Amino acid sequence: MGDSEIIVGCQYLRNLANSTRQSARDLRTFAQLVECRLTSAPVVEQAYGQLSNKWDERREKLAEALEAIASGFDTASEEFQKVDSELAGKLQVD
Repeated sequence: MGDSEIIVGCQYLRNLANSTRQSARDLRTFAQLVECRLTSAPVVEQAYGQLSNKWDERREKLAEALEAIASGFDTASEEFQKVDSELAGKLQVD
């Protein structure tokens, strides 16, 4: 029982990357769909505009963070796959 085993699901990491990127795209697409005009209540329309602008900025930052996370999943998957291939190659040589 002294042996340790590390199992990494590279495909799982790639799926996480794809899902995370899709979430970032969805956030960006949502920005294009939401717009509200309240011409009968200028004060409310102005407040909504300010809130919307702040949300747009924060949503974009969140989308950028999700893209960075997705890249991290890709890198992790690629590096684990590379190490696995190197180890397999060494086993075949011995």
